[in-house]
Amino acid sequence: MKKMKRTLHTLSKSMFITVLGVSVLASSALAAEMGTTTAQHVVSVTESAASTNSISSNLNPADAKISKDLAVERTKKLFPALKEATVQSVDFGDPNTYPPRNEKVWTIQWEFKTENGSSGFSSRVDAMNGDLLQMYVPSLNDPRSITHFPPKVSREEAQKLAKDFILQAAPSITSYSLQMNDDDTQFKGQTSLFGPVQYNFNYNIQINGVKLNNGGVQVTVDGEGNVIQFYKAPQYSSYPSTEPKITLEQATTFAKKHQEAELQYIPIRKGGGKVQSWWLGYVPSLHPIDAQTGQFVTQGMSSSNQGPIYVAVPKKDKVFTPITADGELTAEQAAQIVEQAFPLLKDKKLQQKSLNDGWSADNHKVWSINWGNEELRMGMGPFGSSNRATVDAQTGIIVQYSTDIFGPYPPAAKPVSNEPVISKEAALQKAEELINLIYPNASEVLKRMETNNSEDDSSNPLQNYSFSFQRFYKGLLVNGDNVNITLDLQGNVTNYYGNRTTLDDQVMGALKLNLSKEQALSQIWESTKLELELNSLGGYTINNTYEQPIAKLVYNQIFKTGSLNFKALDATDGTWKLLWSDQTTTPQTSVKPTDITDHWAQKDLETMVQYQVLTTDDSGKLNPNQTIKYGDWLTMMATALTPQYKNYYNGNRNDKPLFADITETSPYFDAVRTFVQQKWLEAEVNGHLNADQELTRETLASSLVHIVKYNKLASLFAPTAKDLPFTDSDLIKNKSDVALAVKLGLMEGSDGAFNPSAKVTKAEAAVIIMRLVHLQGKLDQTIGQ
Repeated sequence: MKKMKRTLHTLSKSMFITVLGVSVLASSALAAEMGTTTAQHVVSVTESAASTNSISSNLNPADAKISKDLAVERTKKLFPALKEATVQSVDFGDPNTYPPRNEKVWTIQWEFKTENGSSGFSSRVDAMNGDLLQMYVPSLNDPRSITHFPPKVSREEAQKLAKDFILQAAPSITSYSLQMNDDDTQFKGQTSLFGPVQYNFNYNIQINGVKLNNGGVQVTVDGEGNVIQFYKAPQYSSYPSTEPKITLEQATTFAKKHQEAELQYIPIRKGGGKVQSWWLGYVPSLHPIDAQTGQFVTQGMSSSNQGPIYVAVPKKDKVFTPITADGELTAEQAAQIVEQAFPLLKDKKLQQKSLNDGWSADNHKVWSINWGNEELRMGMGPFGSSNRATVDAQTGIIVQYSTDIFGPYPPAAKPVSNEPVISKEAALQKAEELINLIYPNASEVLKRMETNNSEDDSSNPLQNYSFSFQRFYKGLLVNGDNVNITLDLQGNVTNYYGNRTTLDDQVMGALKLNLSKEQALSQIWESTKLELELNSLGGYTINNTYEQPIAKLVYNQIFKTGSLNFKALDATDGTWKLLWSDQTTTPQTSVKPTDITDHWAQKDLETMVQYQVLTTDDSGKLNPNQTIKYGDWLTMMATALTPQYKNYYNGNRNDKPLFADITETSPYFDAVRTFVQQKWLEAEVNGHLNADQELTRETLASSLVHIVKYNKLASLFAPTAKDLPFTDSDLIKNKSDVALAVKLGLMEGSDGAFNPSAKVTKAEAAVIIMRLVHLQGKLDQTIGQ
């Protein structure tokens, strides 16, 4: 839930980056996270101390209309499980965020004590209207009380419970203003068939009949009907008029006239961020239009232009020099490269260093290095600063550099006046000098991005200077390869992040452009429509400054069918694809198969389609009686266990061969890797898995025994398994596995025979997966957890 919250805030901030692609947004967010931070010491006050903490000097608990005691009482009433919890502290504001947001909320810290220890979590309550804002109750996920299939409540019943809960938890919301998000694709294809049953619901809130974007409610209900997670966006102090001055027709004319899309090289990234391949795509600009002015809104500013303007980077006297030494750099050599680029390190001591796996496609190692002042090194209190950097151990390219300031808030060293010591022009010159020095061929491949609100906003005091640069390759933007630099008002570089993906000329040159820009713009326009909505702007922290959220009435350009936000149009085949993650894992809209009505396995097949373990072909058929390959079975089980398994690495980012016939290029590689990680298979680099062979019933029985992790137990059945009650038992090679699979009710014979060499159909595999699903909770260990 917290992750979802951060994502919503980030998207509202960075709508202008749509033109660059979501990878740019991701790396910008990462750079912000690596930015200057100040560790703030917050005293935790126990309930018995009967006192309240105020997180910021700008907050006064006396301003609260809801007392802290009432906030605690209301939360306990909403979650009966809290009767076993104790209140550890109550803060006015949110101690879990920096810089302080000056939100008038009560943050309650709870603790559950068990025989083996304790667990803590927090909830947030609006101090002005009593709305519950955030809650997660981990105790309800106790393995002893997890509800597996079949759940006690259906999704329809859980949805009613969720809506009733929202109306109790958030008094400011009325029933008529709450709208189920029918286009809620963020949860589709994300739910595992294994583990606890949970239903996720996403509701929109309407203000005077107009949808409030990024201001809704998310609720998770478990299979018992308990609400275990809740998030509601804070209510604004005021909302703008929902009566637009610009008509829909006027906005449509303006949007169509200015419709833009940029052709880009877009990476297909696997789990861990590793680039698997590339494609050419048109990334559309879908900026909202201010309903009062008729201009585009980017980062809260109105403009008739969409997207950034790209400015050439001048070449400086000092440029990056490639490392020519063989092998990897030592930590000291990597540190020296950083120290030469960032003068702030001259008074710092090298404190920590570690060699780690890199995230790039070339599998280079990276040095993670930390510097600190003497006070921090000697443990002399919380005051001082530290710096950290990441350096490619083979090329010497600095990937990231950041500054952490530890001390009271506000920092003691902060100037009394916000007047800059250096001008923006001087800061830009320093940024361009740095980028020439540490980024290869910076003046040839990078361009600086100027956005519509590049000028300083006089309503917000200047805190620093920030510049963004974008990489290009043969005239086209490389999606995700951007550089962000932040300088303080004295001209010191405090943060740097530069993503640089390895490009292969042969691979990039082989990409075919079959769709013209005019064709792309026409297809984008035909796929979208404009709707009047209230957009949430702000509500995020960037460069150490929290921007308060505001609402603005806009016309949003959205897709007519499905949620295609942050997708691009493939310039080769004209299809829509995700910018984030592996395109082969894109959640699809569930289509009811046309060929399973009255099928003997109809119910289980429908569940497979609902959870996207199986998908229909272009004609809407599932072909339930079609035999499957061994690799198909591995794929079905991996999807049922972890829908996004292709993006899940479990700490292993190096794609080493698992079997002689299962390399990274195999369509079954990710599924096989999932089985190996779960210890359902043992990798044999020199062995053959034969995943392309049709799946037999005996092979399936052995796989099932490994999935429930009873393969050692199965060996105990070996002496008695000789007497299997099947007429064809002599044909069964692995009798112990078959005996246990039958004993567990996962498989059965037919007409007295087991038919070990018979091929398994799609329908039979679906039924057996559902038998596994129903078996969980009855075993001594969980399946795949």
